[in-house]
Amino acid sequence: MPTETISERLKAQTRDLHQRAEQGGLPSDLLKGRLPRDRFVAMLEQLLLIHAELEDQIRQQRPSEPRLAALVDDEQFKVQLLRQDLEHLGADPDSATPTGATFDLIARIRELGTGDPLSLIGLHYVLEGSTNGNRFIAEVARQAYRLDGRAGTRYLDPYGQAQRQRWAGFKQTLRELRFSPEEESRVIDSARAMFTGITRVYEDLYPDSSRVVGV
Repeated sequence: MPTETISERLKAQTRDLHQRAEQGGLPSDLLKGRLPRDRFVAMLEQLLLIHAELEDQIRQQRPSEPRLAALVDDEQFKVQLLRQDLEHLGADPDSATPTGATFDLIARIRELGTGDPLSLIGLHYVLEGSTNGNRFIAEVARQAYRLDGRAGTRYLDPYGQAQRQRWAGFKQTLRELRFSPEEESRVIDSARAMFTGITRVYEDLYPDSSRVVGV
């Protein structure tokens, strides 16, 4: 029997796309503290739309997919945090409109959610896992945009000091779930779809030609 866990396989089989997502212009400049503030706000707006669709699908499909219900609780939802951040940054969350890439990703989330609820686990895994690195990005953003406390970065740092514990608990629950090889493949494929979709969203918002030095 294989000893590698599904979380380890998810990490290994999405590593290439994860690295591409992190090395793109937007996340790279955000981590360096030189992403323009308006692009930071635009990023949060697109993430709000993406999370809203994913969380709606999860709520709808949890009753029919016990493994999804066991893994994802409401405390992992981020829509309200994104709305709070946008309001603090002076943006109206209700006015957010999707870019072409965001529109495509939302459509993909809806397609997977209605056709294969198990795939929502892979989609959610990517966004929940991003909270690990995002906690460090939040510190940079607070300095770059002169933000006090967590206001404006609650989405990036949702769990504070409990981050490590929350992620360990998530992975432990994931390990305890049972998947057939074919089901596991679908979960991994959906995680790859989320990484690809997010990368395209960031490229839409911040193509190489728009990169600047300084905030």
